[in-house]
Amino acid sequence: MNTKWKEEMPAFIEKTDAFYAGELPMKDYKGFSGFYGSYGQKGGKASMLRLRMPCGEVDKDKLKFVTETFTKDGVKRCHFTTCQTIQLHDLSKEQLYPIMDEALDNGIISMGGGGDFPRNVMCSPLSGVEQDEYFDVMPYAKKASDYLLTLVKAEKMPRKLKVCFSNSKKNLPHATFRDLGFAANEKGLFDVYCCGGLGNNPRFGVKVAEYEFAANDFPTIKNDSTKIVNNVITIFFLSIQISPLHRLLYRVFYITSTFFSLLFYTI
Repeated sequence: MNTKWKEEMPAFIEKTDAFYAGELPMKDYKGFSGFYGSYGQKGGKASMLRLRMPCGEVDKDKLKFVTETFTKDGVKRCHFTTCQTIQLHDLSKEQLYPIMDEALDNGIISMGGGGDFPRNVMCSPLSGVEQDEYFDVMPYAKKASDYLLTLVKAEKMPRKLKVCFSNSKKNLPHATFRDLGFAANEKGLFDVYCCGGLGNNPRFGVKVAEYEFAANDFPTIKNDSTKIVNNVITIFFLSIQISPLHRLLYRVFYITSTFFSLLFYTI
Protein backbone atom coordinates (compact mmCIF):
# COMPACT_ATOMS: atom_id res chain seq x y z
CA MET A 1 0.00 0.00 0.00
CA ASN A 2 2.81 2.42 0.85
CA THR A 3 4.31 2.00 -2.61
CA LYS A 4 0.96 2.89 -4.20
CA TRP A 5 0.70 6.10 -2.19
CA LYS A 6 4.33 7.02 -2.76
CA GLU A 7 3.70 6.94 -6.51
CA GLU A 8 1.51 10.01 -5.96
CA MET A 9 4.30 12.10 -4.43
CA PRO A 10 6.12 13.44 -7.56
CA ALA A 11 2.97 15.23 -8.75
CA PHE A 12 2.47 16.72 -5.29
CA ILE A 13 6.05 17.96 -5.12
CA GLU A 14 5.79 19.56 -8.57
CA LYS A 15 2.58 21.45 -7.75
CA THR A 16 3.76 22.43 -4.27
CA ASP A 17 7.03 23.80 -5.62
CA ALA A 18 4.96 25.90 -8.04
CA PHE A 19 2.75 27.11 -5.19
CA TYR A 20 5.69 28.18 -3.04
CA ALA A 21 7.24 29.90 -6.07
CA GLY A 22 4.07 31.96 -6.49
CA GLU A 23 3.24 30.33 -9.82
CA LEU A 24 0.07 28.56 -8.61
CA PRO A 25 -2.76 30.52 -6.95
CA MET A 26 -3.90 29.44 -3.49
CA LYS A 27 -7.36 28.44 -4.74
CA ASP A 28 -6.00 26.24 -7.52
CA TYR A 29 -3.45 24.66 -5.20
CA LYS A 30 -6.10 23.89 -2.58
CA GLY A 31 -8.18 22.03 -5.15
CA PHE A 32 -5.16 19.86 -5.90
CA SER A 33 -3.46 19.42 -2.53
CA GLY A 34 -6.54 18.33 -0.56
CA PHE A 35 -6.12 14.83 -1.94
CA TYR A 36 -2.75 14.70 -0.19
CA GLY A 37 -4.15 15.88 3.13
CA SER A 38 -2.27 19.15 2.89
CA TYR A 39 -3.25 22.78 2.38
CA GLY A 40 -1.28 25.97 1.97
CA GLN A 41 -1.68 28.34 4.90
CA LYS A 42 -2.57 32.00 4.61
CA GLY A 43 0.20 33.99 3.02
CA GLY A 44 1.38 31.06 0.89
CA LYS A 45 4.58 30.59 2.88
CA ALA A 46 3.73 27.49 4.93
CA SER A 47 1.69 24.30 4.78
CA MET A 48 -0.56 22.20 6.96
CA LEU A 49 -0.39 18.39 6.86
CA ARG A 50 -3.12 16.09 8.19
CA LEU A 51 -1.99 12.61 9.26
CA ARG A 52 -4.77 10.02 9.24
CA MET A 53 -5.11 7.94 12.40
CA PRO A 54 -7.84 5.44 11.47
CA CYS A 55 -10.46 5.23 14.21
CA GLY A 56 -8.40 7.61 16.32
CA GLU A 57 -6.00 4.80 17.21
CA VAL A 58 -2.41 5.93 17.78
CA ASP A 59 -0.23 2.95 18.64
CA LYS A 60 3.22 3.30 20.21
CA ASP A 61 5.03 3.15 16.87
CA LYS A 62 2.93 5.91 15.34
CA LEU A 63 3.25 8.01 18.47
CA LYS A 64 7.01 7.51 18.40
CA PHE A 65 7.16 8.67 14.80
CA VAL A 66 5.08 11.77 15.50
CA THR A 67 7.05 12.82 18.58
CA GLU A 68 10.39 12.23 16.88
CA THR A 69 9.19 14.23 13.89
CA PHE A 70 8.54 17.22 16.14
CA THR A 71 12.13 17.13 17.35
CA LYS A 72 13.97 16.08 14.19
CA ASP A 73 12.06 18.24 11.73
CA GLY A 74 11.39 21.17 14.03
CA VAL A 75 7.59 21.03 13.92
CA LYS A 76 6.39 23.85 16.14
CA ARG A 77 2.62 23.48 16.16
CA CYS A 78 0.07 20.67 15.88
CA HIS A 79 -3.36 19.69 17.14
CA PHE A 80 -5.70 16.71 17.31
CA THR A 81 -8.68 17.25 15.02
CA THR A 82 -12.35 16.40 15.55
CA CYS A 83 -11.92 13.67 12.91
CA GLN A 84 -9.20 12.11 15.08
CA THR A 85 -6.26 12.99 12.87
CA ILE A 86 -3.02 14.71 13.87
CA GLN A 87 -2.57 18.01 12.06
CA LEU A 88 0.86 19.62 11.69
CA HIS A 89 1.13 23.35 11.00
CA ASP A 90 3.63 25.95 9.77
CA LEU A 91 5.59 23.51 7.62
CA SER A 92 8.04 24.61 4.94
CA LYS A 93 8.26 22.45 1.84
CA GLU A 94 11.64 21.23 3.10
CA GLN A 95 9.81 19.86 6.14
CA LEU A 96 6.66 18.77 4.32
CA TYR A 97 8.07 16.35 1.75
CA PRO A 98 10.22 14.17 4.03
CA ILE A 99 7.53 14.06 6.73
CA MET A 100 4.96 12.76 4.22
CA ASP A 101 7.43 10.21 2.86
CA GLU A 102 8.56 8.98 6.28
CA ALA A 103 4.97 8.87 7.51
CA LEU A 104 4.17 6.36 4.77
CA ASP A 105 7.16 4.28 5.84
CA ASN A 106 5.57 4.19 9.30
CA GLY A 107 2.12 3.18 8.07
CA ILE A 108 0.64 6.68 8.34
CA ILE A 109 -1.31 7.99 5.35
CA SER A 110 -2.19 11.59 4.66
CA MET A 111 -3.90 11.02 1.30
CA GLY A 112 -7.62 11.68 1.33
CA GLY A 113 -7.21 13.81 4.45
CA GLY A 114 -8.64 16.87 2.71
CA GLY A 115 -10.71 17.67 -0.34
CA ASP A 116 -13.69 15.73 -1.62
CA PHE A 117 -12.76 12.32 -0.30
CA PRO A 118 -13.75 9.87 2.45
CA ARG A 119 -12.19 11.32 5.58
CA ASN A 120 -10.64 9.57 8.57
CA VAL A 121 -13.11 7.13 10.15
CA MET A 122 -13.90 8.12 13.73
CA CYS A 123 -14.50 5.80 16.69
CA SER A 124 -15.23 6.03 20.41
CA PRO A 125 -11.80 6.58 22.02
CA LEU A 126 -12.26 3.97 24.77
CA SER A 127 -14.03 1.34 22.71
CA GLY A 128 -13.20 -2.09 24.09
CA VAL A 129 -12.41 -0.89 27.61
CA GLU A 130 -15.14 1.63 28.41
CA GLN A 131 -17.35 0.72 31.34
CA ASP A 132 -20.99 0.08 30.37
CA GLU A 133 -20.31 0.14 26.63
CA TYR A 134 -22.76 -1.86 24.52
CA PHE A 135 -19.93 -3.64 22.69
CA ASP A 136 -16.51 -2.97 21.17
CA VAL A 137 -17.06 -1.25 17.83
CA MET A 138 -13.38 -0.82 16.94
CA PRO A 139 -13.12 -3.95 14.71
CA TYR A 140 -16.04 -2.72 12.62
CA ALA A 141 -14.67 0.80 12.39
CA LYS A 142 -11.32 -0.53 11.18
CA LYS A 143 -12.97 -2.58 8.44
CA ALA A 144 -14.95 0.45 7.30
CA SER A 145 -11.76 2.53 7.31
CA ASP A 146 -9.90 -0.02 5.19
CA TYR A 147 -12.77 -0.08 2.71
CA LEU A 148 -13.10 3.70 2.45
CA LEU A 149 -9.38 4.06 1.80
CA THR A 150 -9.91 2.04 -1.38
CA LEU A 151 -12.30 4.76 -2.56
CA VAL A 152 -9.84 7.64 -2.13
CA LYS A 153 -8.46 7.10 -5.64
CA ALA A 154 -11.85 6.23 -7.12
CA GLU A 155 -14.16 8.74 -8.81
CA LYS A 156 -14.05 12.05 -7.00
CA MET A 157 -17.02 12.72 -4.75
CA PRO A 158 -19.08 15.93 -4.82
CA ARG A 159 -17.83 16.68 -1.28
CA LYS A 160 -16.15 14.98 1.67
CA LEU A 161 -17.71 12.02 3.51
CA LYS A 162 -17.35 11.56 7.27
CA VAL A 163 -18.07 8.16 8.86
CA CYS A 164 -18.21 7.42 12.58
CA PHE A 165 -18.72 4.51 15.02
CA SER A 166 -19.99 4.90 18.59
CA ASN A 167 -19.89 2.22 21.32
CA SER A 168 -22.18 3.47 24.11
CA LYS A 169 -25.07 5.73 25.02
CA LYS A 170 -22.52 8.47 25.72
CA ASN A 171 -21.99 8.69 21.95
CA LEU A 172 -18.71 10.54 22.49
CA PRO A 173 -17.69 10.83 18.81
CA HIS A 174 -21.22 12.05 17.88
CA ALA A 175 -22.04 9.28 15.43
CA THR A 176 -25.60 10.59 15.15
CA PHE A 177 -24.31 13.91 13.79
CA ARG A 178 -22.17 12.56 10.93
CA ASP A 179 -22.64 11.97 7.22
CA LEU A 180 -22.85 8.29 8.12
CA GLY A 181 -22.83 7.03 11.71
CA PHE A 182 -23.00 3.57 13.27
CA ALA A 183 -24.20 3.83 16.89
CA ALA A 184 -24.14 0.67 19.01
CA ASN A 185 -27.33 0.01 20.97
CA GLU A 186 -28.46 -2.10 23.92
CA LYS A 187 -29.62 -4.91 21.60
CA GLY A 188 -26.07 -5.52 20.42
CA LEU A 189 -26.91 -3.96 17.06
CA PHE A 190 -25.94 -0.81 15.21
CA ASP A 191 -28.40 2.03 14.72
CA VAL A 192 -27.35 3.53 11.39
CA TYR A 193 -27.71 7.28 10.97
CA CYS A 194 -27.09 9.43 7.92
CA CYS A 195 -27.34 13.06 6.83
CA GLY A 196 -26.20 14.45 10.17
CA GLY A 197 -23.69 17.24 10.53
CA LEU A 198 -21.87 19.57 12.88
CA GLY A 199 -20.55 23.03 12.15
CA ASN A 200 -22.43 26.20 11.27
CA ASN A 201 -25.60 24.35 10.32
CA PRO A 202 -25.75 21.34 12.67
CA ARG A 203 -28.45 18.72 12.37
CA PHE A 204 -29.24 15.36 13.92
CA GLY A 205 -28.99 12.48 11.47
CA VAL A 206 -31.84 10.36 10.17
CA LYS A 207 -31.99 6.79 11.48
CA VAL A 208 -32.14 4.66 8.34
CA ALA A 209 -31.39 1.12 9.53
CA GLU A 210 -30.63 -1.26 12.38
CA TYR A 211 -27.95 -3.79 11.54
CA GLU A 212 -26.32 -6.79 13.17
CA PHE A 213 -22.77 -7.65 12.13
CA ALA A 214 -21.33 -10.99 13.19
CA ALA A 215 -18.35 -10.41 15.50
CA ASN A 216 -15.01 -10.76 13.66
CA ASP A 217 -16.80 -11.87 10.51
CA PHE A 218 -15.14 -9.87 7.76
CA PRO A 219 -17.46 -10.91 4.90
CA THR A 220 -20.54 -9.90 6.89
CA ILE A 221 -19.04 -6.57 7.89
CA LYS A 222 -17.84 -5.91 4.37
CA ASN A 223 -21.07 -6.85 2.61
CA ASP A 224 -23.47 -5.13 4.99
CA SER A 225 -21.69 -1.96 6.06
CA THR A 226 -20.25 -1.23 2.62
CA LYS A 227 -23.71 -1.75 1.11
CA ILE A 228 -24.95 1.09 3.29
CA VAL A 229 -21.92 3.23 2.46
CA ASN A 230 -22.27 2.61 -1.26
CA ASN A 231 -26.01 3.37 -1.27
CA VAL A 232 -25.36 6.64 0.52
CA ILE A 233 -22.63 7.54 -1.97
CA THR A 234 -24.87 6.64 -4.94
CA ILE A 235 -27.68 8.89 -3.74
CA PHE A 236 -25.09 11.55 -2.92
CA PHE A 237 -23.93 11.60 -6.56
CA LEU A 238 -27.46 11.37 -7.95
CA SER A 239 -28.77 14.30 -5.92
CA ILE A 240 -25.94 16.56 -7.07
CA GLN A 241 -26.06 15.57 -10.74
CA ILE A 242 -29.80 16.07 -11.15
CA SER A 243 -30.23 19.00 -8.78
CA PRO A 244 -27.07 21.14 -9.01
CA LEU A 245 -26.51 23.35 -5.98
CA HIS A 246 -23.87 25.73 -4.74
CA ARG A 247 -20.76 23.79 -3.80
CA LEU A 248 -21.21 24.68 -0.12
CA LEU A 249 -24.45 22.66 -0.20
CA TYR A 250 -22.77 19.58 -1.67
CA ARG A 251 -22.82 17.74 1.64
CA VAL A 252 -24.62 14.53 2.56
CA PHE A 253 -26.75 16.19 5.23
CA TYR A 254 -28.45 18.37 2.60
CA ILE A 255 -29.85 15.29 0.86
CA THR A 256 -32.82 15.34 3.23
CA SER A 257 -33.68 18.83 1.97
CA THR A 258 -34.44 17.49 -1.52
CA PHE A 259 -36.87 14.97 -2.94
CA PHE A 260 -34.00 12.47 -2.89
CA SER A 261 -34.80 11.95 0.77
CA LEU A 262 -37.57 9.68 -0.51
CA LEU A 263 -34.96 7.48 -2.15
CA PHE A 264 -32.80 7.64 0.93
CA TYR A 265 -35.21 5.67 3.09
CA THR A 266 -34.90 2.69 0.74
CA ILE A 267 -31.29 1.92 1.73
